Formats: sequence, C-alpha cells, structure tokens
Amino acid sequence: AASGALKYVQKSNLPSGGLQHVSTTVTSSGVSSFYINNCFSSSYQNYMVIFQNIRTNSDCNVRIRFASSGSSDSSNSYAWVGMGIRRGGTNADYYSNGTDSSLIIFKSLDGTDGGSQAFGVFYISSPFVSTLAQKRLTGTAQIPFNSVSDTTTYNVGGDWRGSATSFDGLQILTDSGTFRSGSTSDGEGLIKIYGIVDS
Repeated sequence: AASGALKYVQKSNLPSGGLQHVSTTVTSSGVSSFYINNCFSSSYQNYMVIFQNIRTNSDCNVRIRFASSGSSDSSNSYAWVGMGIRRGGTNADYYSNGTDSSLIIFKSLDGTDGGSQAFGVFYISSPFVSTLAQKRLTGTAQIPFNSVSDTTTYNVGGDWRGSATSFDGLQILTDSGTFRSGSTSDGEGLIKIYGIVDS
C-alpha cells in the first residue's frame, strides 16, 4: 500500500486450479505390456499423462488401452490420427477410422538404438465418467526415427467409442518386442499422471 502497510490475501480467495500428482510408473525390462491401475477416479474429470524417455528393445508402435479393475478394453472401438513431420522435412502421418483394438501414441519407435527415447505429453478427458460413451486423448509426441538421426514430432488425437463406461486405468503395450527398464534417478522409462484441478 502507499502507506507502506502490509496487505494480505486469504488463500481461499486465490485461484485453486493446477495439477495434482496421481501416480508414477517405471517401465520394467522384458515386458510387452503393463497396467497403470487406479489412476483415474471421481476426483478429477481431466488428466495429463507424461511419457518420459520411453525405450523398447525392437522397432515397434507403443499403444494404450483404457482399462477397468486391471482388465483392458480391447474391443475395436479406438480411432486416432497422428499428424507428424520428420526433422528432414518428410511427412509421417497415420490414422485409424475406429476399428482398432488400441490407440497408437508412439508410431515407429526405433528400438534398435538403445539411445532412442520417446517423449510425449497427452491429455485425457473424462475417463472415469460412467455416463459418457466417448473417452478422448490429445497431445504431442516426439519419437526418434532411424537411430535418432531424424526425430519425428507428432500431434496426436484419438478416442475410444463404446457404450457408457467408467475406466480407472490404462494398459501400455507394444506391437512387438518389449520395453527397456526405466529409472527414477535418470528419468528414463517413466509415466507420470496428474489430475487437473478445477479452478
């Protein structure tokens, strides 16, 4: 204040929106799929999911499925589009019209090079809301291509279209091959999930 007197604002009068950490999962070596259970709940309508430096042991696509009580939905109810461009300037688009059993988040990850690491940030809308028959995902992925010499960046959008369902988790899986082990100390192979707090 002009008089030099201190003013204060009560915390209840400040914006309350933000991110609340829900879970961190570390990839295990030698597995082709794993579950992240109980990461979605009625506490939040929307979530942010960070895939940090994901590596595989062979060339493959990395996919996700929505899951409930440790069982994934593998019905042909997933549709997605990835609009990508490689660092060299060539296009790398991919899509599915809703007849696939999972959703590709990392397309053509190079697993032959141990240094190839995929990174992505995705937003998932209303996975736990039981009255909605469509669950949406959108985000950005960066994927090494041809032994990291030509990185590809994608804008990814997809959804699950079924009957009204409540999902509390995800299944992460590969087309072929297995994941490499992750580590919290060096930030490899981590999947971090945050609930988006309403303001």
